[in-house]
Amino acid sequence: NSGNMKAIAPGTATITVKSNDGAHVATSKITVNAVDKTLKGISLNKKEITLDPGASETLTVSFNPNNAENKKVTWRSSNSKIVTVEDGKITAKKPGTAEIKAISDAGSFEASCKVTVTSPPVESAKFKNEIEMVTLGGTITLEPITTPVDSAILNPIWKSTDETIATVSEYGEVTGIALGETTISVSDKEGKITAEVTVKVVEPIPEKFMITIDGYDLNFDESVLSYDLKIKDEETLNIKTNLPTSKVVIAGNRALQNGSIITVTINNNTQNKKVYVINIHKKVDYSLYFIAIISVILIINIARILIKNKKNK
Repeated sequence: NSGNMKAIAPGTATITVKSNDGAHVATSKITVNAVDKTLKGISLNKKEITLDPGASETLTVSFNPNNAENKKVTWRSSNSKIVTVEDGKITAKKPGTAEIKAISDAGSFEASCKVTVTSPPVESAKFKNEIEMVTLGGTITLEPITTPVDSAILNPIWKSTDETIATVSEYGEVTGIALGETTISVSDKEGKITAEVTVKVVEPIPEKFMITIDGYDLNFDESVLSYDLKIKDEETLNIKTNLPTSKVVIAGNRALQNGSIITVTINNNTQNKKVYVINIHKKVDYSLYFIAIISVILIINIARILIKNKKNK
């Protein structure tokens, strides 16, 4: 005889078989291993697609392992002007090339597909400006202007004459590496259509320094160093700046009274050391003075009554 076994859950079990007369017994140890459902990677059913403008196609994702617990992915297009994507469905918008990427929620695994949207023959290409700026460590995306207007350079070849200054991706994204300038060019495979632009890598514009106080309008101006602030009965204020705490020292913001002074000292690498002064003015509580005056008047009146009574006697 034979027996069918079905694994129910991970673990170890002993299977015992007896003969009909009970004279013979056989045992077997069975181990059921746990199934690892942790996602180890993803892939797309296609790595390259060519579409006409207006056409659509749907990409599907394969998961490793197929029974992974979390199969959620996020879809992205490197250029939504050329190709859009929603739940794997890609739609061609206008001629050009773009990358569609699926990113898994678990493990942040990525899979990509290059999409080429067909174009009529390109007659010429140029960039909008002769010079473009990119900040150090920042990025910009370059797009050549082609003739006719409904055309695009398919599978363009991007180059930087000095990659120590700026690099450029196959989709025209320029990254500033070091201060200076370089020439970025784009051309077709045959080299018949070419466009060039000078790219300058510059220092980022320093962020304008700000001081804010919760509940109050300081009317802060970076060039003004002294302020008068009327407050209520707070003993401390919630003062904030847009610089790291290591660059700012706030002093005097304790046990605030009328006439207290708060100083905000900044020492940022992009500017000289500055000290901002906030002069505190508190509303005077006249109720105590009023009570004192009334008390004095009452005492005087009581004294007069006592003296008058004494004289009458």
